[in-house]
Amino acid sequence: MRHALAIDVMLISLTPCLSIEANLGPMERTTEPSMLPLPEEFLGFLRENNIDSSIYGATDSVPRYIRVKPGNEACLQELEAEIKSKPLKLEWLTGFYSLPNNVQIANTRLYKHGLIYGIDAASGAAVSALNVLAGDHVLDLCSAPGAKLCMILEILGDSGSVTGVDVSQHRLAACRTMLQKYSLGDRCRLFVADGTTFSLVPTKRINYIDKACCSTSQENVDVFHEWTSRRPWKERKKTARQRQIGFSKISSVLQPPELIFYGKKSGVVGLSIDEVFQSIPGTDVSGCGYDKVLVDAECTHDGSVRHIQKFEQWGWETLQQRVLNAERTDSLTVLQLKLLTNGFQLLKVGGSLVYSTCSLTIAQNEDVVEQFLQENASAVLQEVEGAKSWPCRSGRIPKTLRFDPWTSQTSGLFVAKCSKILADEENAVLANADEEQSDHNKANPSQPYMIGRKISKWDQLRAEWLKNNPSRPSTVGPSKMPRVLLVTGSSSELCENPVGDHLLLKSIKNKMDYDQSYKFYRLLFLS
Repeated sequence: MRHALAIDVMLISLTPCLSIEANLGPMERTTEPSMLPLPEEFLGFLRENNIDSSIYGATDSVPRYIRVKPGNEACLQELEAEIKSKPLKLEWLTGFYSLPNNVQIANTRLYKHGLIYGIDAASGAAVSALNVLAGDHVLDLCSAPGAKLCMILEILGDSGSVTGVDVSQHRLAACRTMLQKYSLGDRCRLFVADGTTFSLVPTKRINYIDKACCSTSQENVDVFHEWTSRRPWKERKKTARQRQIGFSKISSVLQPPELIFYGKKSGVVGLSIDEVFQSIPGTDVSGCGYDKVLVDAECTHDGSVRHIQKFEQWGWETLQQRVLNAERTDSLTVLQLKLLTNGFQLLKVGGSLVYSTCSLTIAQNEDVVEQFLQENASAVLQEVEGAKSWPCRSGRIPKTLRFDPWTSQTSGLFVAKCSKILADEENAVLANADEEQSDHNKANPSQPYMIGRKISKWDQLRAEWLKNNPSRPSTVGPSKMPRVLLVTGSSSELCENPVGDHLLLKSIKNKMDYDQSYKFYRLLFLS
């Protein structure tokens, strides 16, 4: 691992880490792949990132996937007759079916009438990981081209809202077309905006915002009426005014969001410009932010086998510009971290965020997530509910997932899920623990750590680590409670990570604890 200090590592696991090659090795292959004639520069990129080039020969075995609009499953017989192939239901992902990869659906009646749409199963898994519930307010921070946005809206049903954001106007316009085709736009609003600076909360929660943060002008009485594709001149003038005046009152962003679509139940109709474009400081979002946030970040797309195949048609020099350019790759990781950080900032306390990319590189996935966790005290990685039945593998960080053509029969995708806890929750826990302790439980500051109950084969190593680190305080809180330190370790041969890298702090009576002086902010519920 790259981190020099073991205490800065946020990988909480009692099992040894594996190298990405060992952890993500290809599944058993029954046929030899038909390899693309990949240029040497790209093969070098794959070697540098420890990616098996043989996955680009798996395209022939990866099916095409479709999602059926809920309630229209009976129409699949018609589709079967039309394409001369039976759609196969995916048992692990609701609403998804696989087709032979050479089948075209664009000319089928079901597609033309908005009853099915193409979406890779791995992308569907990223949406499923969000666990969208009725009434949720969801932010899709990089929503183009729109398939995941449609799936979120289908799951949401007739409650809550979805906000789609993308920096590309023409790509977001394609999202709008897709929403209209599939009649899914009632509870959605679309903003052309920079996802790293977007700061608008759900309009349904506008009453939660402190009025001091609101910039509504008493003189501005114009409100948004129901959206139409041919809006009247007054509406278009209002949108222009919004760009020139409305948002400038409350944001220093040079390119303010542009609202290009809103449904009649999205919470926009009836609101003024200032109300819709109301922004609040990030520190005040905790009570009025989004329940769920999806950050499917821009990446090199090297995990999308079909995407890489297109470069054979476009010219490999295009691949050099889009994927192999080192300066672009470095700037991408910066962008990805900014997107993830801003998406998390807009998440309410108790909400969940999913970060995903279709890159197979560690730099754009685990490295970004690790840096994000270190910089955000209130972020905690979550297990993805139901993922144990998914055809995927664990990422380098426990609780993260990786899909690839050999393992999953899908395009490559990385998925990480985290939740937001109260920033002051640690102090509250300690205060409650202090109140419950009696005098006889107080520790002698001169005594060493108490070693917790046995939890793994690393007990002896924990004891040695404690012995070799006598300077760390052995008490916690004003009442000097004894602190229990549980130290786990993983093999240095596999992770290049010293024994004692993973530190779990726990106070007596199964309370949660943390050590602020060493920047421990991960709260852990230990049985």
